[in-house]
Amino acid sequence: MQLQKIDDVLKDTKVWIFLSFILLGYYLSPLFQTTFYVPVYDNLDSKVVWYKILAESGKIFAKNHTIIPNMMNGLPRLSYGSEFDLLLWFYYIFGPKTAYILNEIFIHLLAFISMFMLLKRYVVPQTKTYRLVPAFVGSLYFALLPFWSGSGASIALLPLATYSLLNIKNKNSTLWDWIFLILIPFYSSFILTYIFYIALAGLYFFYDSIKHKKVNFYFFSALFLFGMLYLLKNYRLFEALFFDPGFISHRTEFKVFYNVPLWEFYRLSLVNFLECHIPHAQTLTRYILPTILISMLLSLFRRKLSTKESMVIWIIILLSFVLDIWSTLLIHRYTLPFIALFSLFLLIYNKDNRKVPALMILIIILSFAGAAQMYEGFKGITHYIPTLKTLNFRIHFLLPFIYAITFSFALKTLFKTLKLSALFSLVFISAQFYDSLNASYFTTKKRLDYASFQSYYATNIFKQIKQDLKIKNPQDAKFISYGIEPAVSLYNDLYTVDGYSTNYPLSYKHKFKKVQVPKCFTNVDRKKVYDDWGSKAYLLCMDSRPQIHKLLHNSIKAKNTKFPFFASIEGLCNLNTNYILSGTELSNIDTTKIQFIKYYHSKQALWHIWLYKLNCSNSKYISNSI
Repeated sequence: MQLQKIDDVLKDTKVWIFLSFILLGYYLSPLFQTTFYVPVYDNLDSKVVWYKILAESGKIFAKNHTIIPNMMNGLPRLSYGSEFDLLLWFYYIFGPKTAYILNEIFIHLLAFISMFMLLKRYVVPQTKTYRLVPAFVGSLYFALLPFWSGSGASIALLPLATYSLLNIKNKNSTLWDWIFLILIPFYSSFILTYIFYIALAGLYFFYDSIKHKKVNFYFFSALFLFGMLYLLKNYRLFEALFFDPGFISHRTEFKVFYNVPLWEFYRLSLVNFLECHIPHAQTLTRYILPTILISMLLSLFRRKLSTKESMVIWIIILLSFVLDIWSTLLIHRYTLPFIALFSLFLLIYNKDNRKVPALMILIIILSFAGAAQMYEGFKGITHYIPTLKTLNFRIHFLLPFIYAITFSFALKTLFKTLKLSALFSLVFISAQFYDSLNASYFTTKKRLDYASFQSYYATNIFKQIKQDLKIKNPQDAKFISYGIEPAVSLYNDLYTVDGYSTNYPLSYKHKFKKVQVPKCFTNVDRKKVYDDWGSKAYLLCMDSRPQIHKLLHNSIKAKNTKFPFFASIEGLCNLNTNYILSGTELSNIDTTKIQFIKYYHSKQALWHIWLYKLNCSNSKYISNSI
């Protein structure tokens, strides 16, 4: 009886408003600390720097072919994305670190608010039976996911887009629904998320039209407007794709897709189903997927179980989590076929509860669709549609949103079938919150492959470097990094001949390859990274990841060893390189061609930096380290 009283208290909306405020506040709290750590990959090493370069370039509205000189000896304006991107203007107005913090806060708050709006109206309407607890739990699960900040609020705003479209389709919309649809494209990515979302919404439009034998022009108009706004935002990309490309992209040589056998394709599909995509769209299904499957089983009951029966079920459920039996069951090779067949069975024979099995089937389909681009059996399609070789088909990025909807429907089933469901919801969200904290993309604790803005970009060191070199015009000095990521130099307003870009001229990829030496290409993985992908035009013979750099530095201190420099001096000179920034002291070099200037380090910086000047007075020279 005491548990029942606690359960009754937990059905109070005010309790969950307070709990939501506390959990979201605690989750976001690292962002308000002076030092916090964020992922390096596809984040500090790229997105932050790209936005900063464009925001400070003075060429935000320039034509596609206008050169922005900072990276890779100058890249076309097209390489830096749209000016109609709200995140870009965060960087322009507030600067990189503040923009990063604001973006993270907005993403998680918008995820919670938009998901709650959708769930309250279309999934869990407020009734005396289960009230709004499933809506709060589903919204908190969604809001506490580790969203990739580089795509703005793309995934976080999917519930709001759905909410507005459904309101318009059902003809109970307000002006705000149209305003939301107009604003969402400017804080989200068409290529990463909404191209697939609009395609699925279009399929639903055709289904609805056939079902009702009538075209819903309000719904069609909303979808058309939504799609046209994305075309407007990404006009540069579509102009280059269909009219004037300006340059042949390095992506035309991509060989990273359509190259795995059938079994690996299945394994990747299972990974999508369980985790979606790390690091760009995680689902954290450790607790929610078992809960969904349990709710599907309980949906077979035609009555609400008694308190004693409910207690037995809850104990079994909790024990299954404590003993961690789900991790073994869900990674089995037959997991997807079994869940698909079970969902299909419920969809056909359980007419009272079809939404959860239908959504599970959709999740499985999207999991396979997201991995399809890797399967070698589909390679033949690229002969008819060559663009597929260069596009990353990320339809499974919709899975975090669909999982949140499915989970909320599952909770609704549990509330209808079992007593003490509100109490279980509190236990669940506590466990999920712990998982979310461990997976968060910002933290006050040091983690592998995470770094702080201060330590990664080492602004105090680079301030000293610029003072020592007395560089008046940044274009007069070109840098290359060895064992350090070029993003560090770029963030500190130095111009580089190397860099990381998702769309740059193929000719520069080939030109930069001449800087590499054959010895580096004996490593098959490094060769494949450059030849089959090539978005990172880095010197290959030394790993530039911060964690590797720490290990190397410890080795240097312990053994006092030096590292050879592997690069074609002639190639560097042809790229107009003036300086080398090395993460280690160089050995086996011709001191008449590479002159040591100074060693830099500080306690606040991640990197140890040796600065060298490159003497290109003799045009024909190859490093004696080759």
